[in-house]
Amino acid sequence: HELKTPLALIKAYSAGIKDGMDDGTYADTIIKQTDQINRLIDKLLELSRIERDLLKIERLDLIQIFNQCLENFEIELNQNKIDIYKDFNGIQQIYFEADRDQIEKVFNNLISNAIKYTVIPEIQIQFKDNLEEFEFIIENETNLKNLSQIKKIWEPFFVMEPSRNKHLTGTGLGLAIVKSILTRHQLNHEVKVIDGKIQFQIHFSKPLL
Repeated sequence: HELKTPLALIKAYSAGIKDGMDDGTYADTIIKQTDQINRLIDKLLELSRIERDLLKIERLDLIQIFNQCLENFEIELNQNKIDIYKDFNGIQQIYFEADRDQIEKVFNNLISNAIKYTVIPEIQIQFKDNLEEFEFIIENETNLKNLSQIKKIWEPFFVMEPSRNKHLTGTGLGLAIVKSILTRHQLNHEVKVIDGKIQFQIHFSKPLL
């Protein structure tokens, strides 16, 4: 469906141009649909690489990596006038052994997802120390009502709700990529809807002493 729909539109608008029906917008529609197909193919290739490539494990500071990822969204956050509320509960550093590139993809996808779908321009982010593990939480206001669909949110191409910004579109693969990476790293993760907020959690186990 994700490929057939844009291909069908490209075919229809191309036929329209051939038949002289173009009102001046047909070429733009074809370009837009072609770009969407390219984005989808790129994400599918990315998901395939993630599931195939060997993990390059190194000692990382999760706090540092997250802050660097968040900085990359500064322009997007300002354009959409979204406020970020961070509470790291006094935690300065969290060292964890993982694949840097893939952990960055996890943080980037979760931040991007929150920006696209938050109902109000606020995103809350926490790191918590829970004795045996560190917990990462990112949450935003949501319009979701059908909570039975929450379990499907990690499935490829599943889009639960429309973006709050028509200019911010996705492929439906971002959270599937997140799940694949976290599963490969054997990291427990979950998603909940609490008091009108959708909350994504990742649990980072502390090393045994």
